[in-house]
Amino acid sequence: TDARLTTDAFENLLRQDQLRTAGQTESLTNSWKDKLVVIGSSATGNDLTDRGATPLEKSTLLVSKHWNVANSVITDRFIRPTSLRWDLALIVLLGVLTAGFTWQLRVIPGLFGVLLLTALYWVVCIFLFVQDRFWLPIVLPVGGAILVNYGLLVTYRALFEQREQRRVK
Repeated sequence: TDARLTTDAFENLLRQDQLRTAGQTESLTNSWKDKLVVIGSSATGNDLTDRGATPLEKSTLLVSKHWNVANSVITDRFIRPTSLRWDLALIVLLGVLTAGFTWQLRVIPGLFGVLLLTALYWVVCIFLFVQDRFWLPIVLPVGGAILVNYGLLVTYRALFEQREQRRVK
């Protein structure tokens, strides 16, 4: 439904081709000049449908994958992932920040600090992707460096403090 997309029934395109071949060019419209044409079916039915699920919608024209790729090539806007060095640096940085929140703060303020760090990292990842098509990993840094690290450190602190309390008693 984007206003920049020109849509027409395939029969009309074939009719214009027949008229052009027959030399009847005075009644032709030139709505396809200097445009990339991608043909796909929007009909419904088992053998005719070209609709399906994508990550963004339950039901969309699957031919849209092709014009999105073409748009990336034409506008030279590709998704750029980070290198392995940057991924590891992010994991170490987030792990150190999580450890700092966990050791320096009590349990509840530390939890809020870790949740705030997670939310801030997600916002940065989404912002960089939308603005610059720069892809930062989310699952491993958040899952491994923040949540697992926090859970292990809290568990260690709880066990260590309980052992120390028993020893003192």
